[in-house]
Amino acid sequence: TRAGDPILGMIDQPVLRERWLGARGHGAALNDDPIRTGPEDRLAEITVHATSPEMFAAGTLEKRFGQLAAATKYRRYGTDCYAYGLLASGHVHLVAEADMKVQDYLPVVELVRQAGGVISDWSGQPLGFDSDGTVLASANAALHESALAVLAL
Repeated sequence: TRAGDPILGMIDQPVLRERWLGARGHGAALNDDPIRTGPEDRLAEITVHATSPEMFAAGTLEKRFGQLAAATKYRRYGTDCYAYGLLASGHVHLVAEADMKVQDYLPVVELVRQAGGVISDWSGQPLGFDSDGTVLASANAALHESALAVLAL
């Protein structure tokens, strides 16, 4: 980070020999090949990814995620940080998570941004050291705004 804003992001998946890297001013790459997020911007046509349903504490977070999942075509669990790499590569369009720690989300922020995606907390605020632990990563701004609108209900 520089002044609290992420400027470099990386996901390393050694078993598959995949390394995603995003650096401010240098774009994003998977194993040195440039990557971009996908163009799909309709919630009803995409799958929302999350690490686990248990990360959404019973109550408000569970209800909000349920609303988002209901607005999408499918929901999938178990990808951990891999989903952010798939989003940056154009294979996944939406990741929504909660109960995240700074070490979970800060390493992927600049990767997602450099690939053309948008990433914030569920209120649309930039992610930083003092974020609330919610994360929404989207393939593009239109999809992000639609997802934020659903999460705000």
